[in-house]
Amino acid sequence: MLKMLVPARFVFHTLCITQSLAQIPQSLQSPPRMVKQPPTDEILFHEAVRQSDQDKPITIECEAEGVPALKYRWIKNGKPFDWRNYDDRISQEPGRGTLNITVPRHEDVGQYQCFATNEYGTATSNSVFVHKSVELENFKTEADNEPQNYDTNEGEPYGLRCDTPDGWPKSSVYWLIQTPEGDKSINSSRITLDPEGSLWFSSVSEEDASVNSSYACSTNERKIIGKRVKLNVLANSASQNRHEPIRQYVTRKNEWAYLGKKAELYCIFGGTPVPEIQWKKNGIPIPRGGTNHVTMRNYGKSLFIDRVIADDEGHYSCEASNGVGSAKSYSIGLTVFAAPYFTVEPEIVNAAEDERVEFSCVAKGVPEPQIKWMYNGMPIEQAPLNARRRIQTNKIIIDRLNKNDTGNYGCNATNRFGYVYKDVYVNVLALAPEFTDIFYLTVSVVDEAATLKCLVFGAPKPLVKWIRLGKELTNDRRYRIESNGDLIIKKANFSDSGEYTCHATNRFGSNEGHVKLKVLEEGRLWQEAAEMNFLHLYFQKLTLKMWVPASFVFFTLCITQSLAQPTVEDVPNPPYLKGIRCKEFEATIEWESKGDNKTPNLRYTIQYNTSFTPDSWDIAAENVSASESSYRVPLSPWSNYTFRVIAWNKIGQSLPSAVSGVCSTEPDVPAKNPEIVEAQGDKPDNMVISWKPMPEIEHNAPRFQYLVMWKRAIEGADWHGKLISDWKVDRITVPDLPAYQPYKIMVLAINENGKANVATQEITGYSGNPNSLPTPRDLTITVIDSKTGLIRWETATDESVISQFKGYKIQTWTDEEGMENMREMFSSNDSSRALINKFVPFSKNYARIVAYTDFFDGPPSETISFNTPEGIPEAVPSLQAHPLGSTAFLLKWQKPLQTNGVLTGYKIYYEDINSTKIEPLFQRREIEDPNQLHAKLAGLKPNTKFRITIRAATQAGEGNEFFIETRTLPPMAKKPDVPEFTWKNEAPVNGLANVRVQWLPNVQGYSGSYFQVMYKLRGESVFEISKPELEEDYIILRGLNRGATYKMKMLAVDGDYHTESNIQDVET
Repeated sequence: MLKMLVPARFVFHTLCITQSLAQIPQSLQSPPRMVKQPPTDEILFHEAVRQSDQDKPITIECEAEGVPALKYRWIKNGKPFDWRNYDDRISQEPGRGTLNITVPRHEDVGQYQCFATNEYGTATSNSVFVHKSVELENFKTEADNEPQNYDTNEGEPYGLRCDTPDGWPKSSVYWLIQTPEGDKSINSSRITLDPEGSLWFSSVSEEDASVNSSYACSTNERKIIGKRVKLNVLANSASQNRHEPIRQYVTRKNEWAYLGKKAELYCIFGGTPVPEIQWKKNGIPIPRGGTNHVTMRNYGKSLFIDRVIADDEGHYSCEASNGVGSAKSYSIGLTVFAAPYFTVEPEIVNAAEDERVEFSCVAKGVPEPQIKWMYNGMPIEQAPLNARRRIQTNKIIIDRLNKNDTGNYGCNATNRFGYVYKDVYVNVLALAPEFTDIFYLTVSVVDEAATLKCLVFGAPKPLVKWIRLGKELTNDRRYRIESNGDLIIKKANFSDSGEYTCHATNRFGSNEGHVKLKVLEEGRLWQEAAEMNFLHLYFQKLTLKMWVPASFVFFTLCITQSLAQPTVEDVPNPPYLKGIRCKEFEATIEWESKGDNKTPNLRYTIQYNTSFTPDSWDIAAENVSASESSYRVPLSPWSNYTFRVIAWNKIGQSLPSAVSGVCSTEPDVPAKNPEIVEAQGDKPDNMVISWKPMPEIEHNAPRFQYLVMWKRAIEGADWHGKLISDWKVDRITVPDLPAYQPYKIMVLAINENGKANVATQEITGYSGNPNSLPTPRDLTITVIDSKTGLIRWETATDESVISQFKGYKIQTWTDEEGMENMREMFSSNDSSRALINKFVPFSKNYARIVAYTDFFDGPPSETISFNTPEGIPEAVPSLQAHPLGSTAFLLKWQKPLQTNGVLTGYKIYYEDINSTKIEPLFQRREIEDPNQLHAKLAGLKPNTKFRITIRAATQAGEGNEFFIETRTLPPMAKKPDVPEFTWKNEAPVNGLANVRVQWLPNVQGYSGSYFQVMYKLRGESVFEISKPELEEDYIILRGLNRGATYKMKMLAVDGDYHTESNIQDVET
């Protein structure tokens, strides 16, 4: 008997493959089906430019299955692509469409797509952009970068800027401290790294001074040390060391996040003492402990969203305060976008003639994706007409199939953030039922569910019946027949042992197979195994046992062998945990790397686990520098901690290290009281006091309890209290109270060492809640500007009525949004007007008002409608800058998603941010065509970092800004690439012709900074030359002869070098 141990993750993979291959007999005709294809985003390659560089081959996958054999073809940038024209750099794998590019070059950049064809159809792969990664530039190495000396005063906020290297993909930058003993990471609540690579000191301390050390910024990707700084801290008197909060770095006002991805909002303020940051979303405080997927990082200075969901969209604000001066606040509008994803996917269909088939395709995304269908590799609009085929947005229906309907269909859902594509087929067959596999013996454990499989194929799809002892089995309390034909015995017993018949029939015939079931006690399972010629699969860490036919073993072994081939690069090996040093409330974890498997480590993650949550691991530190080998972690009182370390490289994360020994801490009083304390009645005569429970890690000692206290909010009232011993309880109900009265509420944390060592927050709550609320009347509005209006209404005046509700909701929407997507603003219960700034500009808006409590809304007022004037546009969604030589950029952007009026054009500003002094802000000539989405920005200094800002405009003014920071290229002693251009005739003036010549710079190459046009009449010998066009990417040649033919060519210029284009004939 053959016995194997197989990891659980491998077994499920193997079974999945077996089942998918078993759906249709391999000898039957079948249109192509993609089994390997490129990703949907991009493939990056590195072009070797130095002798020391090594070529890194890339692979563009394309493999399909189908009968008869398949032929493959590729397109690149929408045109047929013949890989044979590229010497031996590019090859196609035999029997597959996969392309291997052994020596990638610049000309390989482009959009690739693969097609697999046989006589029954054409399958279409994903389309992928092959992109050249750009080397890190303008990042000095340690060898040529002497430390710079900077002075700053003790107690003052301060910042160190790192000249972030240009490159693609964008590098991540971090700072470290270099000492003679080695590099150390920076771990302080006063010091924060922003995502652009700058290091911010909330307040400089004497310990920040560089004594036998220096600060250095570096990149994770290649571990290059860039800027190095020696910081001299000048002493200040204690009386001077108080500074009110000052903004250092914040996320831009209009931020984007992508569904399912990570996002982080920053709010870094300096000041002495170090400011405390309070975050809110839509005006509601976010607990310091975070929520399910939103956590505070950088000691509260950033808000991290682990996996963005649609509900994360909203208005975020942060407030920084430190007891000096006034609190400072900042707001961020977060918009959630999503690349398309399928909610209903089309599926492969095998069907018979005269049947009806339906392909369904539904996708979601933000913005809403557009659905387009393909047929045999072409848009469905170009497919041959088929009167029996109906094409809808989300469906294709084909009635009364015939064999000519066999073919491939693809569904493509696209928005501007990506696409999702699936290629399927309909295969029209005429086939009697045929068993593709059958499990002749199935073994199950008594009292467990038993599954008898009957893998059968036919066209039309066979009707499957199960028979035992001459009687047909039907769905009832003991049996269930699945749609795929499997028989489920819900709770097997010994009497179920025996033979079962699977009978399959369709209009072309019938077939039957036999399955034997053996039901055993679990204890006899292993003894029985020795008597059977079956493979025993042991699932690691699972109790599931499975028996499969011996014929399946060889297929399993074949896959095992092919998967076992070695790879060149892999995730790191697990770090070796050297030890742990425990102090009173701090632990130092020490480790060493055990190998990076030919891909350098990027960072470490330190995880901890406590006796309160022994089955879960939480993150103590997520981005520990790869140069570190130890790290300090703060500990809570009265806890037992263990730790482990994970290494990361670009491939992924290692397995965890071994678990450390235990660090135990002594008990102490609680460090906080419960948060989110609220009080409101749910009946007229009670009050429900609620709070957020404190997890065990925050109890800090045994006998943890909540002390809930309340009293009437009147002078001389006595406190009442109740102790709660169950820490999971989050509310109590206080009965028999007078209705609608204010109360003072406190909830304290207590353990056997005493009360929490922080001040208790006292909140105001109300008893009771009414059953009816007043209806606001006589609504009017005065429109102030495009988003703002003053709404007035008649309100309740009786104090007894006012005390019954919390306030008013002002609800507003537009026709485009619909009432179901209304926005709500809030006003107090004694107000009769509200200034609203949430209206949609340049639209018909609707508004109404309702009174509300915490539990329900009252009846709405009448709905009023009004029109708002034009407003300023939103920011453009993207801006790209492509270098033109060393002194110019070609800028490209997209229109704002919300124009809030009629666009009149765009304004572009730029400033040099390379130096330490403040440089002036310049404006490019205004763009007055709202449909123009590109412009040239010229006359810039070479090798200089610029901030480029664009604003759309309407009659109401300039809109919100969108900016990028990028660097001009250094001067290069080389000629520009050969330029290309187009031309067209403009309207003649005074009987003379005008020709517009449009430069088409090669943004992937070296195009030059500006251009000139050379032209002459046909037959003449001397070219005239235009003035250099420095500002635009076009020029208009005026005063030409009408009805003549000119010879024209373009000169691309950069510094002392120029290149001529090919000559074109231009007819005026």
